[in-house]
Amino acid sequence: FNNIKRYDNKDLSKVLSISVNKDKIYLAIGGIKKINVSYEVLGKVDSNILYKSLDDSIASVSSDGVVTGIKSGNTKIMVSVDSISEYIDVLVTDKISTYGEYYDYNRSYLSCGMYSKSDNDLLDEILLSRVNEAGYRISYFSENGRLHPYGVGSKIDGEGRYYHKGLYLNNSRYQSIESSMYGPATWGCEIYSFPSEGIRKNGFDCSGFISWIVYNGGFECEDLGAGVSTIPDMTDLGKKIKLTDAVNNNSIRAGDLISGHGIDGGHIAIVAGIKDNKYYIAESLWYAKPYNGALIKEYTKEALVSNFYWHVDMNDYYKEDGNYTEYWSY
Repeated sequence: FNNIKRYDNKDLSKVLSISVNKDKIYLAIGGIKKINVSYEVLGKVDSNILYKSLDDSIASVSSDGVVTGIKSGNTKIMVSVDSISEYIDVLVTDKISTYGEYYDYNRSYLSCGMYSKSDNDLLDEILLSRVNEAGYRISYFSENGRLHPYGVGSKIDGEGRYYHKGLYLNNSRYQSIESSMYGPATWGCEIYSFPSEGIRKNGFDCSGFISWIVYNGGFECEDLGAGVSTIPDMTDLGKKIKLTDAVNNNSIRAGDLISGHGIDGGHIAIVAGIKDNKYYIAESLWYAKPYNGALIKEYTKEALVSNFYWHVDMNDYYKEDGNYTEYWSY
């Protein structure tokens, strides 16, 4: 037995592994993101988590793992437990904006041609990582095609509708457009609108906006219109319930759809958040400023019921909650 090597408790104690919830973080200037860390240890070791930014001028990190974007650029955050470290890539860019506690109705409208192909590629990358907005409002557009009495129906694309993955901010995206009537034109650029008989800045109509949100959220919903009708529409994706009943039963969840105006619908929107008895509804509106375009609008319970008629319960459609939250946060 003299050849047996003996270990004391200190020799047997070590960190086996650590993992982080993100390989890459995208931040706006002033934006924040929390790093979540898990680790596995054997025995007793110093299990304090240490965070370090490799370039504090681009992104800083607090002692509890909150990363803050300082200026545009790339850096890494080192996360260490005892002698093991993991690195997270951080990209800070002025091409996106911070979430903010509430929606800013005074933010600038998207202008024509403001993004290059590389900008659009980056924003698509960020969108894929965390379905996020580009930081500007997109105008409401009365779509051509579906509303054109002599047109080819819903096959018109890029003119009030854009049923594709990613953003439509640069003409490099034209290759995805199969059929167009007066365009195509990227979001923010002018195009002729048949329903309003004039030049409008291209953007989403209401059902084009919601179908794009659902599709980019990872669900194949088809390019459907709004309203309650005999043909398939957005209200057919889930279980249709009278909105007053849903409000009274507190059964509305973030991600559910709501439809109005009146029993026949005609408008579609999605619940983006619920907080302090307020509903935050993402929709594309044709009203005068500030409610003109794709935005998130705050509704009280009373205002919600007076503006919409149907609640579309999407619980069975989404199947599982994933990282469900009722209100956005960092």
